[in-house]
Amino acid sequence: MSVTGKIAKPALGVFGNDAAPIIYADYVIAYGVNNGIVQLELGANTLVPGEGSTVKCRPVVTTHLRLSADAAQQIVASITKALDLGAKAASSPEKKN
Repeated sequence: MSVTGKIAKPALGVFGNDAAPIIYADYVIAYGVNNGIVQLELGANTLVPGEGSTVKCRPVVTTHLRLSADAAQQIVASITKALDLGAKAASSPEKKN
């Protein structure tokens, strides 16, 4: 697996946190603005056992994301750039050694 990435915004004195959560989402459930704060509710599908040998898909909220307007604009720009990187990687032939 290859990973392609770039630094979004150079930051001095920012340290990694091994305990920081990894947030996964399949979709945005809801969004809005409250007193200038951008609100996003992110969701994902989970599988739960049903009756017998059946499995049911159950959507759950994974994150209640709150952002300043500036942070939301930075995330939009970073997501757009990341999607562009992914599109470029998908369209270019894989290098073989």
